[in-house]
Amino acid sequence: MRSRWLTLLLIVAAAAQAGSDDVERVAAFLATLAPAPEGAIPFVERRMSALLMEPIEVHGELRIDRDGTIDKRIVSPTEERVQITAHTLTLERQGKRRTLDLAGDARWQAFHAGITALMNRDPAALERVFTVMLDEDSHGWTLELRPRVSSGKNMVTLISVSGTGATLLRLRFDQGAGEWQEMMFPQAGT
Repeated sequence: MRSRWLTLLLIVAAAAQAGSDDVERVAAFLATLAPAPEGAIPFVERRMSALLMEPIEVHGELRIDRDGTIDKRIVSPTEERVQITAHTLTLERQGKRRTLDLAGDARWQAFHAGITALMNRDPAALERVFTVMLDEDSHGWTLELRPRVSSGKNMVTLISVSGTGATLLRLRFDQGAGEWQEMMFPQAGT
């Protein structure tokens, strides 16, 4: 369960592959991205697990604060809240609240640093956590992010972030073994 929610908010990030040209290209790209909005961002998320026959769909809102705190609220078909900080993950579901202390988890610290680095558009900090492949064409862009250090079973193996212009449209987390989550931001253009 912890890894499922941990992966959800590893949104984000980019780092350069080997070579200073790639580093400069990613840095230039990051500078073009729109800043994270101050309010909640509506999303539609599809989730797939090896335990499911087909993906399930949920609707909610995502809020990302400047300090890297992420607040994800599911409003349909059930209510759920996940809040992630640099040191904790809190899950609220069916009237129950559970908080995990992640302060001693080096993998968690690295991924959270990657999230914060993306928000700050800091390619050097991102490079310490991920390798990235940036693909740009006339239809949009895609960043494929791979953790530099294996994070173990059921952890993120690939983050794919795509959009058009300065706008994020889709975020996907692959965990291997048929497990993935994909967030679409239908109102991203407004």
